Amino acid sequence: MILFGFGLALTLLFGCRAQDQPSTAMKSENDHVRAALSTHGDNGTKVREVNHYAYFKSAAPASEFTTWVRARGYDARPAAAKDGVVFTNHREVASVAFDDEVEVLKLEVTRLGGEYDGWECA
Repeated sequence: MILFGFGLALTLLFGCRAQDQPSTAMKSENDHVRAALSTHGDNGTKVREVNHYAYFKSAAPASEFTTWVRARGYDARPAAAKDGVVFTNHREVASVAFDDEVEVLKLEVTRLGGEYDGWECA
């Protein structure tokens, strides 16, 4: 499999795996929000409240995700839409570490059959 070969090459060359790198699509989505912030003079390096949104097909996976995300240090509450979760933490949004965390969140939401709907901040 090409991805496995690519992952092995990354591991050997740089000490990281392909899944350690945020997806191009996720980084692009994050860059889009950061670009909007920059139009207001915000470079994303200041710690602030960040709200993330995820939606699930039923209450069971939403509940499982809520437990999981709280264990990662997020505050979580039901979203206005049925079986949605709003989860919040305080951090900067400019780093690769932020992109990595968003990727982990999206992967867990997807694993539970949900849809990660992005993030926003003030």
